[in-house]
Amino acid sequence: MTEKTVMRLFLEPVDVALFRAGRSFTAGSDHRARSLFPPNPSTVLGALRSKLLMDTGVSLAAFAEKQDEAQVAGDQIGWPDKAPPFALRGPFIAAVEKRDADGNVRRVKPYYPLPADVVKVGKTYHLLKPLALDADLPFDANWPKADPPLCPLWLSNKEKQNEAEGWVDEETLQALLSGDKDVLTASEVWSDERLFARESRFGVGIDSQRKCYKDGMLYQVEFIRPREGIGLAVDVVEGAPSFDQSGLLSMGGESRPFRYYRLETPGQQVQPPDKGFKVYFATPAYFKCGWLPEKWSTWFGGDVQLVAVALRRARTISGARVDTKSQQGGTLAKAGYKFVPAGSVYYFKAKGEATYSGKPVSEFDKNDANSKSGYGTVLFGKWDYLA
Repeated sequence: MTEKTVMRLFLEPVDVALFRAGRSFTAGSDHRARSLFPPNPSTVLGALRSKLLMDTGVSLAAFAEKQDEAQVAGDQIGWPDKAPPFALRGPFIAAVEKRDADGNVRRVKPYYPLPADVVKVGKTYHLLKPLALDADLPFDANWPKADPPLCPLWLSNKEKQNEAEGWVDEETLQALLSGDKDVLTASEVWSDERLFARESRFGVGIDSQRKCYKDGMLYQVEFIRPREGIGLAVDVVEGAPSFDQSGLLSMGGESRPFRYYRLETPGQQVQPPDKGFKVYFATPAYFKCGWLPEKWSTWFGGDVQLVAVALRRARTISGARVDTKSQQGGTLAKAGYKFVPAGSVYYFKAKGEATYSGKPVSEFDKNDANSKSGYGTVLFGKWDYLA
């Protein structure tokens, strides 16, 4: 099946950006606040919904209290406790490929996290493959028993293997997922530094009553400065919010400005291959059982069996409440949850034909705004056992 993409938005920062990581940061208990790039999908969804709400002219109080005058806005962007009528895929880091004569962006190239089943050997990057269950394992392991048992991922190479990090463009990722490539050169893997820089800035906590600095409250905040032409791409796959061809919106900490451009983009192929397919997570995903969902049949039809997994370290994702009541009552921070991070890869084997529902592979409640924010965005590939 092909998922219909209504539009792609490219968000280009005007200056530095601030996207806080999930780690708690409280004055006096920690002195450094780290930043993420790209930000969590819920951050982008919140920025887009806020932009659309501001364009309606409805007051924040009327919207929060669901007054009659806010009904049109609620129908367009959803309510604080209800998912919007549109859904997102992404966000992804993206580089400008084409601008028109007026400087407006017309085409971008997305970049994705290097898949977790890729390791670095010397100066090259190699794709791991599953060992068949009946193969003689070249090692002993004490991992938990699974039913059916999972296959280890392996590379027939005696050189030292290191965990690999970085980014690859869309074409390179598709070659890895399709099996057309199993070795990458160093030039094909982009480091953070090639895409964005991290800038630290210092501040001092203020005593709001005395209007003076607090002793011992020096802190450091990390900002993100994307390189020239680097921004964020996000796809709208349901509904059609009324965005202009270009405009301004604010996003992240300190409401930093971004210029957005509306781009047309074709639909994405989301039907998994037959027999052996793997699922690459382009954005983080939440599962109720840690790194496993309650059941895979929520997304996949047919007789589907998990064969192997390549996981990165879990990402803790939280958030902040922005309504006046929460801020005054001291319940500003939302609960944090562990997410399967972007770049993780799950291997499946299907008996017969496997189908995909088209839904994000993430276990949120149906009315939860996060269910349509872009979490659980996946791409599909194929695999075979290590020969």
